[in-house]
Amino acid sequence: MIIRSKAPLRIGIAGGGSDVSPYSDLHAGAVINATINLYAHCTLVPRPNENEIGFFSQDTNKFVSVLKGHEYSWEGCSLPLHVGVFKYMSEIYFDKHDPFNLYTWVDVPWGSGLGASSALIVAMITAYDEWLEIGLGKYEIAELAYRIEREYLGMKGGKQDQYAATFGGINHMVFSKGTVVVDPLRLKREIINELEETMLLFYTGKGRDSSDVIEQQIANIENETPALQNTHELVYLVSPIQKALYRGNINELAYLIDRSWEIKKKLAHNVSNEHIDRLMYVFKNRGAKAIKISGAGNGGFMFMIIDPLDKRKITSCYTNEKDDWYDFSFTDRGVESWKL
Repeated sequence: MIIRSKAPLRIGIAGGGSDVSPYSDLHAGAVINATINLYAHCTLVPRPNENEIGFFSQDTNKFVSVLKGHEYSWEGCSLPLHVGVFKYMSEIYFDKHDPFNLYTWVDVPWGSGLGASSALIVAMITAYDEWLEIGLGKYEIAELAYRIEREYLGMKGGKQDQYAATFGGINHMVFSKGTVVVDPLRLKREIINELEETMLLFYTGKGRDSSDVIEQQIANIENETPALQNTHELVYLVSPIQKALYRGNINELAYLIDRSWEIKKKLAHNVSNEHIDRLMYVFKNRGAKAIKISGAGNGGFMFMIIDPLDKRKITSCYTNEKDDWYDFSFTDRGVESWKL
């Protein structure tokens, strides 16, 4: 028997940063995000009558093995996500089980800003859930992924990525201390079609470790610098962006996303950089209506709103061996798992 799972990546449309503690604990954070048809994948192959558990990352070409029943730690190993998720879950859910091999890969470069690490954790949890028949619900999977990534592994970040990967769809999410509410946006099919026609996804050629950006953002909020008021403003823009989506008003949406990016850059000094600013200047001059970095910033993917008639002009204006354009569509399906 083989277990497979996949969890969708997401683009952040509004409110990014307000889902990060301590802001979300002290104030009501709110975001809008949308999952896309790019995924984190997981395959689990049981190995009966053996004594070794193997973890393989096809993205990094790294392999880690642990002996069943022996002490091991995710700290200092080359695949901390894989080992950390298994160690945490084994303390709660695993009793008697066969050793196994776990293989993972993601459809985009690492450090993408599309929530890849969270989606990978969600995919691994769901593979274990399918294999062991634990029966976890969606909120349980998302909260478990958050606890493992943010609290157990100590990786800085917010809460929206785990919930987006688990639930799927275009969602309005509200975060407060101890509470998460996921509210799907029921957009008309023609509006979703138009969004797909008018949005482009571009890899800036540089992955990034979001922790530096987020640590600076957290410090600025804790010290009640202007970043605190800027985060309030990002949350304030969530409602008008939601209304623009429901109405299918692409021009209003573009204006609000551009405005939110200008505010987002003020949360920390390293949200943007010279390379990102130069790319945005080039694309804007070729007709892009709005551009923002998805995720914490400083690299990864940017998405932009364009006139479809300008698509060829925009996509042909900048080429670099590390840059890439990605075709995508929205998906309303969250994490999935199945047995072979």
